[in-house]
Amino acid sequence: MGGAVLVTLLIMLAVFNLGMQNYIEEKAQEAIRFMHGFAEDADDDEGVMYNAGLIVTGKKWNDDDDDDDDDDDEILYSRTLRSLMEYCSLHEIREIRRVTVEGRTYYVGPVEEKWGERKNRKITSRSPRVTIAYVDVTGELTLAAHISLIFMAAAGGLVVLSMVGGYLTGRRLERNDQAQRRFFENTSHELKTPLAVIRGYAEGIQTGVIQDYPRTGAVISAQTEKMSRMVEEILLMARLESGSVSMKKETVRMREFVQDCLMPLEGLVKRRGLEVALELEDGSVHADPDHLDHALTNLLSNAIQYALTRIRITYRDAVLTIRNDCEPLTEDEIRHLFDRFYSGKGGNTGIGLALARDLLNRQGFDISARSEENGLSMMVVFHTS
Repeated sequence: MGGAVLVTLLIMLAVFNLGMQNYIEEKAQEAIRFMHGFAEDADDDEGVMYNAGLIVTGKKWNDDDDDDDDDDDEILYSRTLRSLMEYCSLHEIREIRRVTVEGRTYYVGPVEEKWGERKNRKITSRSPRVTIAYVDVTGELTLAAHISLIFMAAAGGLVVLSMVGGYLTGRRLERNDQAQRRFFENTSHELKTPLAVIRGYAEGIQTGVIQDYPRTGAVISAQTEKMSRMVEEILLMARLESGSVSMKKETVRMREFVQDCLMPLEGLVKRRGLEVALELEDGSVHADPDHLDHALTNLLSNAIQYALTRIRITYRDAVLTIRNDCEPLTEDEIRHLFDRFYSGKGGNTGIGLALARDLLNRQGFDISARSEENGLSMMVVFHTS
């Protein structure tokens, strides 16, 4: 990626420099050609960007001029112009061309002129002199060079940033890919477990080893339900990711709603012998009932599954808190508790918590968790504004 950006910027820089060179040369030549026309009494300077100067090669002052006049003539031509005059005197200038004299760059060209007829020239009519028009383009070329340097510096910075960004993106994609592989490996393992149980009981029934059909049917039904729920949650996560799930919000009364979510889990609570405490204030939120039910059921199921003795559920000031006394979690586990593709202790995939977070976030609600001295608390903040 960085190489492609660099090549593109270098091409742009080359085009810029070539365009500037051609533009400066074209305008300098126009100015010199205009001076050629001026020598022939032309007066149309439309489109001429530069004001060309005039110098005379083979300069020879009149012997009759006094010293003061010579001093005046010295003022007319600076040291750099005298160097240019000397250069043009030593090199035959028959056409417009570019020259470099003492570090300065000029475009020079001959001008046809009737000798001795220019005012303030002090040139004898017999001297074999050639009038040269010149344009100093040193400043423009220097400016173009500075712009190129700035452009190169900016290009270098962009390349470095793109390379760093590409590296970081690659690392992030690599970590995500590894996490997804672990997720699907663990998910496939969890799907194999109920399938193995169902297959074992089916073979037992087939061979006549199992005679307790009601108990066997209950086990198979439970394992089938577990596997079906896992598949549904994976499919729902995929639909949420693609944006194909629509939200139908309405007013939800939280006290009754939380109790309704907890009711189907009472059998599990009793089997595990857990104590449940409810502290639910009156209050309403604007949410999609189906998605909110799915999210809260996942949170409650997780809390019941890992609780040791008790669960406490509170709703106050638009915040729902689910606390349980569980085995302590590390800071890293807390930080990734709701992440997709995260595998916790024992290889558990945590599909339910990741899906609960997605369902709540899509409705504008926030979820977080914190480790406490005697367990874990999960908080859902319902933004009512």
